[in-house]
Amino acid sequence: MLTKERKGEIAYELWKYRLRKEGIRLDELDREIGNIAKATNIPRAELREFAQEITGELVKEAFESNKK
Repeated sequence: MLTKERKGEIAYELWKYRLRKEGIRLDELDREIGNIAKATNIPRAELREFAQEITGELVKEAFESNKK
């Protein structure tokens, strides 16, 4: 059985994979965060912080892959 921590790691990587494939709509991001906050009862501030971390990582990865 997977630990809660491992489930979180898997979910994080799956979310990044989905964002890489589908892209990030910055013009819709804040609204989507609000919708997710309402649907999941996860505080909006935490979701924003999470989104900032993921988007930052994806941008960094994109620039690093262009250097190769």
